[in-house]
Amino acid sequence: MAVIAYQSAIRQTAKITTPVRKKLAPYIIHFVSLSEGINTTNPGGRLVFHIFSAVAEFQREIIVENTTAGLNAARRKGTRLGRPPKLTLDEIAEAHRQIMQGRKDMGEVAGLFDVHPRTVERAFEREGLKAA
Repeated sequence: MAVIAYQSAIRQTAKITTPVRKKLAPYIIHFVSLSEGINTTNPGGRLVFHIFSAVAEFQREIIVENTTAGLNAARRKGTRLGRPPKLTLDEIAEAHRQIMQGRKDMGEVAGLFDVHPRTVERAFEREGLKAA
């Protein structure tokens, strides 16, 4: 018998326990939630469990749908998604100038801007610049 002590745990647990409960069914193992009054040893408890599981799945799908719609709307507006770049365009240009003039190598330029050399390389690639 699985016992859930937290009220909000049923939503997260429903996703996990449904397949587990099906695997354990031949062994006559039941699920009981003390706070919601769910007890899968009787038909009413199984019904409530399935309803909660369906509602939890519906909520997850709505969250995914809304998140996807929000990301697509942001992309359409031209919003840059993700982590902000460590180097500005001016810093990228200066780093490129330093390397192309042979004053510094990639590691030295990276140290100058307090970033990893691969960060400088990616910035060059993103801006279509070649390193010497």
